[in-house]
This record gives sequence, structure tokens and C-alpha cells, in this order.
Amino acid sequence: MNITEFLLARISEDEAEAQYLSYRARFLAECAAKRVIIAQAEEATADRGMVISEWCGSDAERAESWASDPGELILKALAAVYKDHPDYQREWTL
Repeated sequence: MNITEFLLARISEDEAEAQYLSYRARFLAECAAKRVIIAQAEEATADRGMVISEWCGSDAERAESWASDPGELILKALAAVYKDHPDYQREWTL
């Protein structure tokens, strides 16, 4: 599972839980906004010639990429909210 798949799965879970919230509309709007942010971050990363889900560089190259790619930094920031989830991967840590 890559970071984008992880985030989209967590957002789907959040949307399912929204039915129990009193401010359901605001929570669903936040989920929709996160989907747009994720899509834009993926596009920004792809425009730089990298595809997050298919990264094949060394650990050092990956660390440098995370630090210099704003799209990947955005995805990592969004994923940080779910750091206690069992599917969260340590390499996504900010």
C-alpha cells in the first residue's frame, strides 16, 4: 500500500463514520477537500517526473526526494494524522 492508497482508505473510513456526527456536512466537506489536496499533490509529484507509488530509488535518494518534493511533503503531512493506524509506514513520518 502506498501513501496515497493509505490516505484514501482512511478518508473513506472517516466518511463512513461521519453518519454518527452532529456536524456531518462539515466533516464530509473536509473529507472531500482532502481528496482534492491528495490529487493535486500526486499531480505535482508526477509533474516532476516521479510517481510516488512506483519509487525505486535508494533510501538516501528517497529521503532527499521527500524533503524536496512539495507534493510528497503534503501527502506526508496528511498521513501524519493517522500515524497510530497499523497500516501507517514509518517512512511517511515528517
